[in-house]
Amino acid sequence: MLKKGVVTLTALLLLSSALLLFLMLDEQILASHRANLGERLRYLQQREHLLQQSVVADGNTLCRQQSAVQIENFFSVHFTDSQQDQQHSIICHRLTLFKTLPQQASAKGLLNFLHPDWQTGWQQSDFVHLPLNAADYEANRVLWIEGDSEWQLAQDFYGVVLVNGRLKLSGEGKIIGALIYQTALQQTQNQIEFNQSVVNNVAAQYQQWLYRSDSWHDFNPL
Repeated sequence: MLKKGVVTLTALLLLSSALLLFLMLDEQILASHRANLGERLRYLQQREHLLQQSVVADGNTLCRQQSAVQIENFFSVHFTDSQQDQQHSIICHRLTLFKTLPQQASAKGLLNFLHPDWQTGWQQSDFVHLPLNAADYEANRVLWIEGDSEWQLAQDFYGVVLVNGRLKLSGEGKIIGALIYQTALQQTQNQIEFNQSVVNNVAAQYQQWLYRSDSWHDFNPL
């Protein structure tokens, strides 16, 4: 009888020890789980703040604001939280109107010179058109002529002329810069004078920084 009682007591002690050990392990698991949840909550709170900065409604404006000293065609804008342990990033890229600059007074083929995506950055309102205002003649702008046209130059025009069609030139003035035409060019005399400085000035005016819409990146995902 005594022996049976000792066995029963021993079994109860072992069961109690096992139960106590299980509870201790379970408490460690719960504590670890609570810690992970707390860390995840902290991460999400910081992430929300960064998302408000980096997922911007007008990324193009942000890129232009950050582009003053950029010389490359791409750069990144970084967003960091106060603890410096999370960082998000977006990429800005430079879009130019011209993929190739003209190297002579006149050349044929607009597509040979214009960037394939130029229409994502510019509209017809960004160019000057005939008839020109007095200030347009020396503004180093792009003059866009749509379709077959005749232009009687009364004075010199400084800039780059893009003709989507056929152009006939006349008058006493000159085009100083370059002219690119799509179909044909007719001039009564040598009215186009290539000027590299003018071409470079025009090209510098027609470039801009745009936000690459697929470029958002989280450097520290959980």
